[in-house]
Amino acid sequence: MPYLALFRGAAGGADYVIDIYERTRAVFVDRARRALGEPGDLGEPGDPRVDLLLHGWFGFVEDTVLAWTATPMIPRAELLDILRGSLPALIGGLAPVDPS
Repeated sequence: MPYLALFRGAAGGADYVIDIYERTRAVFVDRARRALGEPGDLGEPGDPRVDLLLHGWFGFVEDTVLAWTATPMIPRAELLDILRGSLPALIGGLAPVDPS
C-alpha cells in the first residue's frame, strides 16, 4: 500500500519523504478548498483558518481510515458517513472573522 508507506515514512523523519507528504497534503487541501465552494462560503478569500482546518481534517481522515483498516469495527458505509459529516461540522464551528 504505497500511500501507507508514504504516511508512515513521513512520520519516520526522512526529509525527502516529509517533503513529498507535505506537498501531497497541500494539493489535497487546495482541491478540497476549491470543491467546497466559493471562498465567501468558507470565510474570506485566503482565510488561513480554513486551510488549517482542512489540513487537520485530512490528518483525521487518514488516521481514522488506517485504524479502521486494521480493525474494521463498524461497517464501511458508517465510517464514510462519519468522515463525510465531520468536515461540515468543523467548518460550521468557525467563528466569523471580526472585521475590526
